[in-house]
Amino acid sequence: MNKDEFAYPGKPLGIAEEAINGKGTYECNGEIFSSVFGRVVREHGEISVIPKKGISNISKGQVVYGVVVDVMDSLALISIISISRGMERIVPAQDYGVLRVMNIRDGFVPSAKNEMKRGDIVKAIVDDTSTGIALNTKGFEFGVIKAYCTSCRGAMDASGRILKCEKCGRTDSKRKLSKNYSTDIAINEIKERR
Repeated sequence: MNKDEFAYPGKPLGIAEEAINGKGTYECNGEIFSSVFGRVVREHGEISVIPKKGISNISKGQVVYGVVVDVMDSLALISIISISRGMERIVPAQDYGVLRVMNIRDGFVPSAKNEMKRGDIVKAIVDDTSTGIALNTKGFEFGVIKAYCTSCRGAMDASGRILKCEKCGRTDSKRKLSKNYSTDIAINEIKERR
């Protein structure tokens, strides 16, 4: 059992033939999905999600830094690693934020998968905390502040708006980059915790 498995509404958790859906989950077309934000518990053939109680010390309008842990067409799940309060940085308890595709950048974005990749470090602003932590990266200072190659996981260097892997040479021009890509002061703090 993975004690650190985290779920968000709509996350697939298993197949109904292999487990029973418990509290905090629902079944649809033979699959079990999470209906709440929380920790996944798999015991005695049942899958449940224990809802997250309260949202640490994160509030609307705060700037947060985090690592992309999952990306789907409609959203990216961000593990929040640091909260910025002026010049001070605070490390919260393990929290996750959801960055919906419509909040990534101004204009139409067909898929969050085009804008960020798993492992990228992101700077975002908190839009809402009423039903979880909703994030937003619209604006020049928000977005990916450090990206990693999807092939070899090497660090990517930005030349203009094009990213190039320092190891294998792969390029990427689609990610939603912050204007402070690779220069944001939080990057070294976050890299140490990854």
